[in-house]
Amino acid sequence: MADDVAEEFKAEILGVLHPGHEAVMELDPEYFAALKNYYSTWTISRKDAAVSRATKEFVITGVLLTQGKMNGARVHIRRGLLAGATPREMFEAITAAAIPGGVPVVWHGAAMLKEEIEVAALDQKRKELLEKIDKETHEDKLARLEDDLLFLDVQLRVSRGD
Repeated sequence: MADDVAEEFKAEILGVLHPGHEAVMELDPEYFAALKNYYSTWTISRKDAAVSRATKEFVITGVLLTQGKMNGARVHIRRGLLAGATPREMFEAITAAAIPGGVPVVWHGAAMLKEEIEVAALDQKRKELLEKIDKETHEDKLARLEDDLLFLDVQLRVSRGD
């Protein structure tokens, strides 16, 4: 059950884990399961939500930045981008958070956003490269199989006297 809860949680949080999530999973799986329901299932990943996932990530990011919780802000910036927010939308959410949090919110948030955009671009390039390698490998295997079949056909014809 604990593994099922952990996998469901990872899907709900778009695969972006905070070290505290993993620690609670290990220290008290039952508590984690209860907390997961509030944190992800009924809040950020709610199926019938009236507010989009990206919008929730904007709000959470802004609050975390104004509180100086930079690790959490980075996690939610990444999740916002994964949830479909554009970099411009995320930046505007960060600038709105500067109203209660002050201009340093913009400096810190913009730097994190830029880094996350670069990481996302590298992740995309990696994914495309892996797909290309997988495709090329598959095509190479098919070509070898076709060559092997042609060779066997020739051998069969020769052995049959065709």
